[in-house]
Amino acid sequence: MGKSRKKKKEEAGSETRARIDESEIEDESDEMGWTQVDGGRIKSVEKANNKRKKDNEDDSVAFGLQCISPGTFFRHQRYYTIPTIVQAWRNEQSGIIRELKETGGGLILSGDCRSDSPGHCAKYGSYSLIEDRINKVLDVQLVQSSEVPSSSWCELEGLKRSMQFLMDQDMQVSALITDRNRQVAKWVREKMCSEGTKHFFDVWHIGKSVQKALDAAAKERDCEDLKLWRPAIINHLYWTAASTPTGDPDEMQAKWQSMINHVQDIHEHSSPAFPSCAHPPLEGEARNKEWLEPGTT
Repeated sequence: MGKSRKKKKEEAGSETRARIDESEIEDESDEMGWTQVDGGRIKSVEKANNKRKKDNEDDSVAFGLQCISPGTFFRHQRYYTIPTIVQAWRNEQSGIIRELKETGGGLILSGDCRSDSPGHCAKYGSYSLIEDRINKVLDVQLVQSSEVPSSSWCELEGLKRSMQFLMDQDMQVSALITDRNRQVAKWVREKMCSEGTKHFFDVWHIGKSVQKALDAAAKERDCEDLKLWRPAIINHLYWTAASTPTGDPDEMQAKWQSMINHVQDIHEHSSPAFPSCAHPPLEGEARNKEWLEPGTT
């Protein structure tokens, strides 16, 4: 009898301890963001996030760290950080304008727009102008897509604002280099070229377009050899622009069209602006590509 009573007490004690252990597991599982289902554990994202947030707060207290609230962060940004950056940029911009006025002559500008996301769904467009003679950013304009008919108009609006800013500073633009945006090209032709501004297209954008056209042509039948000439044609395009500092359109056109003769091993041309190729005779290793036959490509 005594043994059976003792045995029953031991079994009751072990059962109690088991219930306590199970409750501890359940508490721990709830604390860790887990839920008991059929003996397995399924993670609860919401509980895990709350647990992680609580752990971060506990770690901050444990390590003696202090963190400002989001409201304080944005308030400091609005009242201190951003005004300081804007003031520093205005001081730098004023110094650049003084330097350019002392240098004299018309401005030679390169401009382009960068959007906060690719495609036609950008919210902001940042238009930047660089003065090529001193290689410094002269002006930056931020345009929100809600200010214009669509996000594709941010580039034109940014250019307009930059030109208005330069006019207010009594500065004359002698040359403007942009990409081949049709809206920009039309506006510059109507508003700026009449005042003496020369408009040029950036050679990198043109080279990219020519490269795509060459790749497409090289995929056609009996045109595979054109792919070997693609790097040379793109280099010739860059050379045409770099070797004509005066920007003479007749000379540049003659140089560019000479490539048609060059790939056929014809180095004398009919144009007086560029009567012959500027390279020395191509022999041995200098000839690393086969000449193209007329009518084959």
